[in-house]
Amino acid sequence: MPKMQPDANSKPIPALKPGDAATVNGTSSAFTSTIIRITAAADALYGISPTATVSLPAGVVEYVRVDVGDTITTDSAVNVSEMS
Repeated sequence: MPKMQPDANSKPIPALKPGDAATVNGTSSAFTSTIIRITAAADALYGISPTATVSLPAGVVEYVRVDVGDTITTDSAVNVSEMS
C-alpha cells in the first residue's frame, strides 16, 4: 500500500482523485460517489436536493459528502466533480 505524502508536521496529507467535471444549473444527475467538489464563477446557492439554500461565493471550492444517488440543486451554474 503506498504511503501518503507528509505535510510539514510529518502527518499524511489525504488526497482525492477528481472525476469528470460537469456544469450544473438546476438539478444534477444522481451521484455515484460519496464526495463531490463544487465551485462557481459567480455567487451561487446550492443544496443536496431538493432546495438550494447553501451560499457558495464566487471562486470558493467546497468538498461535500453526499450519499450515492443524491443530487445537487443550484440556483445558477456551478461546476461539480465527483471525487474518488
